[in-house]
Amino acid sequence: MNIIIGHTNMDMDCIASMLLAHKLFPDYKPIVSNLIHPVAKNLYNMMRKSLDFLTIKDVENESIENIIVVDTRSNLRVKEFSSLIKKATGTITVFDHHPSDSDDITGAIINSMQCGSSATQLCSMMTGKNIKLTPDEATVALSGIYADTGGFIHETTTALDFSCASRLIEQGAQISIIKHFLKSIKEEHHINLFHEILSKLIYRNINRHDIMLSYMEIEDQIQGLAAVVENVFGVENQDAYFAVFYVTSKNDTMIIARSKKETIDLPKILSHYNGGGHKLASSATIKKTEGKVVYDKLFKLLADNIPVAKTTFDLMTKNVHTINENSELINASIFLEEVNCTGAPVVNDNGTVTGILTLKDIMKGRKSGQMHSPVRAYMSKNVISVNRNASLKEIEQILYKNNIGHLPIIINNKLEGILTRTDILQSLS
Repeated sequence: MNIIIGHTNMDMDCIASMLLAHKLFPDYKPIVSNLIHPVAKNLYNMMRKSLDFLTIKDVENESIENIIVVDTRSNLRVKEFSSLIKKATGTITVFDHHPSDSDDITGAIINSMQCGSSATQLCSMMTGKNIKLTPDEATVALSGIYADTGGFIHETTTALDFSCASRLIEQGAQISIIKHFLKSIKEEHHINLFHEILSKLIYRNINRHDIMLSYMEIEDQIQGLAAVVENVFGVENQDAYFAVFYVTSKNDTMIIARSKKETIDLPKILSHYNGGGHKLASSATIKKTEGKVVYDKLFKLLADNIPVAKTTFDLMTKNVHTINENSELINASIFLEEVNCTGAPVVNDNGTVTGILTLKDIMKGRKSGQMHSPVRAYMSKNVISVNRNASLKEIEQILYKNNIGHLPIIINNKLEGILTRTDILQSLS
């Protein structure tokens, strides 16, 4: 017998990947995990007939030949299926999009692809093959792509994710159904937990990143913790969130982490606890360890493993084009066109910044027929500047609040550099 498995606590992408693997390799039977992520569970139950997954009990007495593993390459995440893996007499083939996970499934052949979801990888393998999906199957497949790309806004999203999503919509995938099932917390106990966590949040600036942490003791394991954590993270404007839960009945501690920045490498940080996942979403379970011990040590672990965030000095353009305040507006216009800039700081004869001139200011002079007027007559004299140690978030807030596109860095009345909207966009890409 040939089987398809995914990781324990199956999410949307895992379920979608198993479905697509079954369509690609119809002689392999998909085996459902005993744990399904709450966000995915309702969709799984609704689509159970279309999925036709077997349970571990259904196959525990069968001879296992070949195994396909989807959406993980970590032995720890398929531990639930270890008895089946040990019985396998053939090959173990992995299809996964998590390059940061541990490649420790013994003897496995790894098939990796840089894309936003494992469902995308398997969907792309259908290109050129006469494989038809029903609208229900296409909906499940698209839900996996949508969930793992964060609605196509995660930094791991690629053009391939969009093209596969388009193909699935053409095959009848229903976005309205996906939207309904991706509402992550509906249960009253999840909503209560959400509000309780909000009251326990603490905030730290670690290596110039805004980090949020919380600690809670719970008597037993609660399904859906990750969904609650994601909602807490979604309402707080922080760079990363580390939620620590101590399960008192088992003396186990869980860390669920979320990040907006790939530079805060969550799998690398949680690898200290044998955890894993995406760069932007990871978790770890520390067995037989009291929660406060883990929580107290976590602060140093973060300080040692989160790189220092870039500041104004790292992002700014240091060779700044400037315009003398006595120059004629027409000459300033020609100069900006030559250097391909939309604006520049204005300086006096001593090199002190006295204003900012933009194309918008020049347009006012052109409409008034005053292009031979001095620049100082049309420049903006209210110069908003920033110090060299400001963070990217602080810079963004200044640009948005003041609706400006040029931010000079002035130290001791000397122009050190300049930041523009283009610099900010490049730093975010």
